[in-house]
Amino acid sequence: MTHRVYLKCDVCGSIILTRTQIGHLEEHPIRIHCAKCGILISGEFHQDPEVPQFAMSFDNATEVPMQDPDYYIEISGELLTEKIRPFDKAKDEFPLPPFFKSMNSMGGFREPGDENAFSKFANNYIEFLHFIKSDWPYVRRIHELWTSGNHNYLAQQMRDYLPPDRFPLNNDLEYLRGIHQLFLLGFHSVLPSDFYQKTTYAIWDGINEVAAANPSGYKLLIEFFNNNGYLNQYENRVLKILNGFVEKYPFFITTMGLEYYEVKPDLVQNGTTTVSFEDVKYYYLECFEAIGEIMALVVAYNNLKYRNDYFKMADSSFKTVKTLQDFISMRNKGNKLLFCTNTESFYNLMGLEVDNGLRNAIGHDSYTYDGVNQVVSYFPSGQIEKGDKQTIYLIEFIQKTIGLFYVLVALIELLYQTHKAYFVSHGIVPISPEVFNKPKRKIGRNEPCPCGSGKKYKKCCGFYK
Repeated sequence: MTHRVYLKCDVCGSIILTRTQIGHLEEHPIRIHCAKCGILISGEFHQDPEVPQFAMSFDNATEVPMQDPDYYIEISGELLTEKIRPFDKAKDEFPLPPFFKSMNSMGGFREPGDENAFSKFANNYIEFLHFIKSDWPYVRRIHELWTSGNHNYLAQQMRDYLPPDRFPLNNDLEYLRGIHQLFLLGFHSVLPSDFYQKTTYAIWDGINEVAAANPSGYKLLIEFFNNNGYLNQYENRVLKILNGFVEKYPFFITTMGLEYYEVKPDLVQNGTTTVSFEDVKYYYLECFEAIGEIMALVVAYNNLKYRNDYFKMADSSFKTVKTLQDFISMRNKGNKLLFCTNTESFYNLMGLEVDNGLRNAIGHDSYTYDGVNQVVSYFPSGQIEKGDKQTIYLIEFIQKTIGLFYVLVALIELLYQTHKAYFVSHGIVPISPEVFNKPKRKIGRNEPCPCGSGKKYKKCCGFYK
């Protein structure tokens, strides 16, 4: 279903015909730049599926009766659409809805009962939005209790989510396990489908290899990061990034859908109507800065593996950086990440692509944004008109931002395994693996998950199995 609204730009008076795809989302932001004067027209879409009814509101534009439009644009909270352009009566009077165009790019419709690419995409974003609305406030406060050191209430807060036989919640190690499980249950639907097999298992294998080859060096590594407060410091930083992702998620949905497209859209013609560059640029910087800080842990693992000493740095162009402490003391996060571009294995596990120029341009305001064409033009030097100008589409920028978030998720796994190893090395005995191997009846995919999360088994523990 689509809904037509005629908007009059409050600045230049241009008439814009909008066609909004009414999809699964109960609400989503709207961001359009007037094609004549360039002003940002922002708004919100809301619907109540139970009634059903919906409403739209706009700033910098006024809804007007039907009349001859100057420009045309399609709006969707879930899908990419054509960018704003001059109205073409022959083409735009009765066009295909955005849903049908995207379905063709996602491989088309399937036989009844078969899950197509869009259905998988929709199931994932609906699940995560439900998590944000229903569970994230509770999960966040559990994280806050942990990172603040206020552990007295942790067991009580987590018990509603985690079964006592598998998560006894009787010591710091079990608190950490429970918090990590809640993270996995909440965020798995927004991670790439192969993330756990491709990244998580590789991190486990990498840590096991290092620990087996140099157990005394590994113990020194985990003692250094815990005793100097870095593990707690990094966990605090991670919580802020996770909370930021939850807040920004409505801006990311259309771009994250690109994973499901078989035919990638032409970004010259297609873009998003839910986000402008100003909405997300600082989250990119926050992710970049957090990675630069937590990357010290990755550096230490590589030092231990390749130099047999977690504290000894590889040779580099930074002649004064000889030890891990020298690296941690570096103030420029971009320079820190230059250490992470070689072929040492723990860097490769992170999947990090360093774009210092883009980060520098945003940080020093040496960019311009063309909202009509959704193109960011920037000067990596940090100064307007100094050096070569580079360009990137808004969708590509959001993809880079999401990519940084995925790097942080990989760092969360490395951080978790390191913190867990610290507790085990100090005598806390982990729960017996036999608890997870007890014979039990087969659970139906659509039955409630026995872990007590309230989700269906196929969307919870069955997913990880």
